[in-house]
Amino acid sequence: MSVNLISTELFVVVVVRSDNRFLLIQEVTRNSPWYFPGRRVEPDETFAAAAQRETLEEAGIPIILEGILRIQHLPHPREKSRLGVFFLARPEGNTQPN
Repeated sequence: MSVNLISTELFVVVVVRSDNRFLLIQEVTRNSPWYFPGRRVEPDETFAAAAQRETLEEAGIPIILEGILRIQHLPHPREKSRLGVFFLARPEGNTQPN
C-alpha cells in the first residue's frame, strides 16, 4: 500500500492582551494592513517557541503564553496544507512594544 504524504506548513498567530488592549503589528514599509504577531514555525521549533520568537521579533516584547484559542487545519489536496495554532498571551512584565 502506498502512502501519500501531505506537505504541511505550520504557523502561529499570537493575540497579546494587556488591560483590554490588544497588540497589532503594521509593516509600514510594505503598506500592509494591521495584523496579530505570528508567522511560520521554523524546523525543529515548537509552536509555543515560534509564538514567543515571532512576537519578540515583530514587536520587541517578550510574552507569557496563557493558552490556546484555536487550532486550525486547512487541508489542500494539491498544494501545501496549513496547520496553525492561535495563542493568547500577555506581555512579560511592563515591557512596551517597539
